Amino acid sequence: MQKPVNRNEGWTIIQTMAVLLVVGILLALATNYLIDRRCEADPSRALCAGR
Repeated sequence: MQKPVNRNEGWTIIQTMAVLLVVGILLALATNYLIDRRCEADPSRALCAGR
């Protein structure tokens, strides 16, 4: 009779880091998009000074 294999269920640190990297990239893109839309609406804002 074989012993049952003890498998750890869950995410490895590499998988977690990959997910965080993807989320960070998506947040950066979304932030730039939203700032660009605000600057189109009101270019005199301080946020738009360097754009």
